[in-house]
Amino acid sequence: ISEKEPGSLYALDGNPTSDACADIIAQLEGAEGGTLLTSSGMAAVSLVLLTFLKSGDHLVCQFPIYSRAIKFIEDILLANNVEVSWVDSNEPVETFEKAIKSNTKMVYVESPCNPKMSVQDFSLFGELTRRHPKLLVVVDGTFASAYLQQPLKYGLHISIHSCSKYMGGHSDIIAGCVSFANEELMRKARWHLTLLGSALSASDASLLHRSLKTLPVRMEKHSINAMHVAKFLAQHSKVVLALFLYIVYVTGSAKTSLVCLLLATPLHWQRGCSVVWRPNDQATCKISKLCARPYTYINS
Repeated sequence: ISEKEPGSLYALDGNPTSDACADIIAQLEGAEGGTLLTSSGMAAVSLVLLTFLKSGDHLVCQFPIYSRAIKFIEDILLANNVEVSWVDSNEPVETFEKAIKSNTKMVYVESPCNPKMSVQDFSLFGELTRRHPKLLVVVDGTFASAYLQQPLKYGLHISIHSCSKYMGGHSDIIAGCVSFANEELMRKARWHLTLLGSALSASDASLLHRSLKTLPVRMEKHSINAMHVAKFLAQHSKVVLALFLYIVYVTGSAKTSLVCLLLATPLHWQRGCSVVWRPNDQATCKISKLCARPYTYINS
C-alpha cells in the first residue's frame, strides 16, 4: 500500500503475468523505461496522446496513420484544444521539423505506415530529438513488430504496437503495448493507464506471452511469404503497381550497401523507403544479381 515494496495492490495496476510479458517486450524494444500492456492497440495510442498532451499543446502528426487514431485526434484531441499539424508520410524529417512551433510537445509517426507502407528514418528522427530536447517522438510500429525494428535504440522516446497483429499472431487476443525510453515517461503513463482502466488482463497477457516465444520464427516466415506474393503481383498483367518493403544488399563490395530495386519517387530513392516493382521494368530483372532479404529496419 505504501508503494515502498514491489508488487501490485490491485489487478488493474499490474500483475505478475502481465509484468513478465511486459519485461520481454521491453527487452525486444531496448526500452530502458519499461513497457506497459494495454487492452488494445487503440488503448495504447489513446494512453500516449492523453498522457502527454493537454489543452494548448501542439502535435505534429504524420498522415496517414491508422484510421481510428486519426479519428481519435480529430474527435477528442481537437475538441480539447490540442492543435494538430499533419505532415505527409512521404515527406522527409525536415518537413516535420518545419512544422514544430513553440508549443509543440510531440511528433507522432507510424512506420511502416498504414496503408501507404512508407517508412521513416529513425536515425534522422533521433537527431531531431537532440535538436529539440523537450520534444517527444512517438512511433507506432505495429506493421513491423518489435522483432523487425526498435525505434527507441535511435533515441526516440515511445514505441507503440497493436499486439492484436503480429505480436499476438494467433487471432485470439486484442492487446497493445507502449514502451518507454526512460522511467519518468513510464511512471506518468502507468498512473494514467490505471485511471483510464485500459490495462491488459492477466489472461490475455498469458496468451501474448505465449505468442512472443514464436515471434522471430513467425516474422521471418511472414516476410518470406509476403515477398513471394509481391513478386507474383508485380509480374501480373493486371497489376499496375506493387508496393513492398524490401532491403537488397549488393554483394562483392568492400562494404555491404543498402539499395532498393525501384522506388516510388526520387524522395524515396534518397531515403531508402518503399520498394516498388513495376511489371516489365528492367529493374525487376536485377534481383538475380543481388543478395536479397525480407524487410527489416536497418540504418547503415
